[in-house]
Amino acid sequence: NKGTLANATNTGSIASLTNTKNIGTFSNANGGTLTTLSNTGSAGSIANQGIITKQVTNQGTIANFSNAGTLSNGLVNNANATLTNFTNSGNAGSITNKGTLSGSNSGIIANLANTKNIGTFTNANGGTITNKVSNEGTIASFDNKGILSGGFVNNANAILTKFSNSNNIGTLENKGNLATLTNTGTLNSASNTGTIANLDNTKNIGTFSNLGTITSQVKNQGTITSFDNKGNLSGGFVNDTGATLSKFSNASNLGTLENKGNLATLTNTGTLNSASNTGTIASLDNTKNIGTFSNAGTITNQVKNQGTITSFDNKGNLSGGFVNDTGATLSKFSNASNLGTLENKGNLATLTNTGTLNSASNTGTIASLDNTK
Repeated sequence: NKGTLANATNTGSIASLTNTKNIGTFSNANGGTLTTLSNTGSAGSIANQGIITKQVTNQGTIANFSNAGTLSNGLVNNANATLTNFTNSGNAGSITNKGTLSGSNSGIIANLANTKNIGTFTNANGGTITNKVSNEGTIASFDNKGILSGGFVNNANAILTKFSNSNNIGTLENKGNLATLTNTGTLNSASNTGTIANLDNTKNIGTFSNLGTITSQVKNQGTITSFDNKGNLSGGFVNDTGATLSKFSNASNLGTLENKGNLATLTNTGTLNSASNTGTIASLDNTKNIGTFSNAGTITNQVKNQGTITSFDNKGNLSGGFVNDTGATLSKFSNASNLGTLENKGNLATLTNTGTLNSASNTGTIASLDNTK
């Protein structure tokens, strides 16, 4: 077509349809076969309910493209092309965007790759994207309500403003810039080597590895099996009331850590500026630097310090006791509640007890000891 085609429908076979000017509406109906479809002009609406065997190419403008049939070799939206609304409820093969695109999927897409601009993309309930979604450009919003069995990668220098998951994702990798990450579904594993501004979880995360930067406070209101920080959590981390965090390890920099829920194992081999517990921690081990630690909850097993702690204040229950190990430094330890046993094998500057301390032993050095209870 080199002119204007207002309305056309195919129910048979067409070898090639090439538009260089204007198409109003084109429909490849159920039972229709189209070998080649290319657009370098302008199309209002293209609907496929049949089969398009070769890769659909757009180098112009398409307002609406809907696929309820089969795109055997997928679709490419080329550089400088615009596909305003792409909807798939059939089998779309591989979708490549090098231009500008927005869309949704409630069917099956094998591959989705973006190297330029996607506005919003929704993988709806019932939709499946089989292989890893790859973003090397800019995506304003990606909302997964279906299945991303191959996972999602936001590559180096890519921008993803909003990513939300309310169903199932295999793996999520952020190597670029991700503004907001929200999980209300199941995320098997995630890693960050780039920058994330906000991370909120209210459902299930398997493992999360941070080697990059997360600027705002990470919020867990659901379940996380393992969170490993080897990067920078400048905004801190909160394990909220009712939340479960099986393992938390910090080997780098962490601003504040708040546990209001259930934390099984807390290990610090980096720098933790301040921490507080009003929930339950099973095990706490420190081999590097903790600034201040305030316990108003319960720590069931023996707290072990093999590094440096500036201040440890217990107003809760340390039923398993506390050991300041050989070579360790504890500048200030205060107990205003219940402490099972206290062992000092290292250097303890100030020990103050205004609560109940069942037993204590010192084989190291204590500068000052005061008991008022």
